[in-house]
Amino acid sequence: MNKPKAAFFDIDHTVIRGSSGRHFLTSAFRKKIIPFKMLCSIPFYYFQYRFMHPDWENWTKKFPHFAGIDRQTVCSISGECFDVYKKTIFPEIASIIKDYKEQGCPVYFATSSIDIFVEPFMDHFEADGLISSKLEFIDDKTSGGFLGEPAFGKEKLKKVRQKAEELGIGLHECAFYSDSIHDRPLMETAGFPVAVNPDKRLKKLALEKNWPIIEPRAK
Repeated sequence: MNKPKAAFFDIDHTVIRGSSGRHFLTSAFRKKIIPFKMLCSIPFYYFQYRFMHPDWENWTKKFPHFAGIDRQTVCSISGECFDVYKKTIFPEIASIIKDYKEQGCPVYFATSSIDIFVEPFMDHFEADGLISSKLEFIDDKTSGGFLGEPAFGKEKLKKVRQKAEELGIGLHECAFYSDSIHDRPLMETAGFPVAVNPDKRLKKLALEKNWPIIEPRAK
């Protein structure tokens, strides 16, 4: 049986229980770095992401309440949040990642989350790379926007395909693990798609496509 030549993992709800972005913004609010108004927007965006079809172009607009934060502060909060994330890592997924690494299969994270929010995962899992949305900094302060296109939907597919090409392989030779229907373009292109704690729409699709479904639980 053929085996993947590279494995890509979404992070939120796939490697960890919950959302890295939500944890970060909640912590930033507690430190009085972002206003309550921005914190209140989290449920709205989360609901759209989980249950609707977000307007990706609208999501790429600037978030003025997140502008002007220095890089050191963002990195500091990210490190603190990772102490929380570690407690919600799914042991079964961690074991799968470890198995890939031991077999010599490169492991990458491919997430719509923001790079600085999830960079600590790189060291923790000894991953080979990170594909993510990139926070824009100007003069070492957040601009309130993204650098380039966020890694959502078809854009994530594009970025993962580029990485596969750099490795000299095709997506049909790659595994991809995700919880979200928004990753459908990538799930349908990858040769080894796996639905992890899938939302209702992805679970329905996975059953139709006969994709493996795993439902791990955190400790």
